[in-house]
Parts: sequence; structure tokens; C-alpha cells
Amino acid sequence: MSLPIYKKIKNVMLGEIKELAANDPIPSERVLATTYEASRMTVRKALDELVEEGHLYRDGKRGTFVADREGLKKNTLVETMARTDLHYKVLYFDVKSSSSFSVQSALGIRPADQVVRMIRLVFADSEPFAIEEIYIERRAISDEDVNNMTKWRSFNRFITSDNVVTQRFVPSVVPVQYARMLNMQINSPILVIENFVSTKMGEKVAYVKIFHNPAKGHVEITT
Repeated sequence: MSLPIYKKIKNVMLGEIKELAANDPIPSERVLATTYEASRMTVRKALDELVEEGHLYRDGKRGTFVADREGLKKNTLVETMARTDLHYKVLYFDVKSSSSFSVQSALGIRPADQVVRMIRLVFADSEPFAIEEIYIERRAISDEDVNNMTKWRSFNRFITSDNVVTQRFVPSVVPVQYARMLNMQINSPILVIENFVSTKMGEKVAYVKIFHNPAKGHVEITT
């Protein structure tokens, strides 16, 4: 799959931004369009993503500037995967011949496409605090990886800082089947974090749905 032009411009700009200091100005859209031989709309799309990800910021009166790198957004899913104090217990692992519409939409697959599903319980200090539902398209994984998937750390390597993760936070109530596992009362409030994982080229990698017990700590998002 060919990388969209705005993504190519964005990747080039990321390299250039690294050479600049915080608060250094970025050329105008008109100048950038000329430099990259692209339309202003295409350049604007690249800039919008760089602003959204925290690499740049806009001042309505003065233009666009390099953001302080200390203020870059943290990828909550990647930060969690990198923690060494967490322990996991695999509850379910299977290859499904069909999936729900939400999983199909998240992975960009058809109803009959097979999906690898893992559900695991997450512990911190020996206390369960979250349940993760992980979905990956079957044909995206080798037979060897599928055979090793129940070793929970083998999944974590699929999620790296090179991935793009879009997150959606949905207040809900704990599913009945998860209440006892999380030591929660039925109908207790719970935070559901949907993670849509893709490569920088836009290819779908995984869909991770986390059921986080709010009584066991907060979810930190830095912007």
C-alpha cells in the first residue's frame, strides 16, 4: 500500500523538527507547499497530525511552532506494555472464524475473516485491576506467532512506540462476566479504553479493549 503524500511530508518534517529547538517557527503552509510540491490542503493535513501528536503547536496570530519535546503526548497503551511491574493471566485464547461488527470495523476486515482473540487479566501488586480483550487479524500473524501467543509477552512486542494508537475512553458498567475477576460489584462503573493500533502507513495492527477498574488507580494522559 502506497503511503499517502501527506504522510510522506509528515515523516520528512518529523526528521526536520528534531533538528530544531522548542518554539522555533515552522514555515507557512504556502512555503511548505512550494517546498514539497504539494497542495496547501495536503500540507495542512500533515501539519494537523503533527499538532495533534504534540510535535508542533499553533499560535493563531503568529503561526506554527516546534513544541517542547517534554510535552509530547504519551501513548498510554505503549507505556502500559513497557511496564515491568505488571503480571498477566491469560483467560481465553482462540482463533475465531467470525467476529463482532465493532472488531471488524476496528481491524478493517470482513465478517468471515478469522481473528485471533486473547483475553487476559492484568495484575499490579498481586491485585487485579484490568481485563484486556485483544484482537488481531489471523492472516497478519504467522503460525509460529500464533503458537507462542499465549505467552503474554509475545503479544506485547506487537505494540511499539512506532505504532500509532488512537484511544477512545468510554464510561460504562462492568460486564457481568468480568465483575468477579476484578473484585467488583455487578453494575459498578468501569472505564473502557478502546485502542486502535496501526502502523504509520495506516495498516491495522490490533484492536485492544481494556476494562479498567477505576477503584484501582487512575489512567494518566499527558498532553
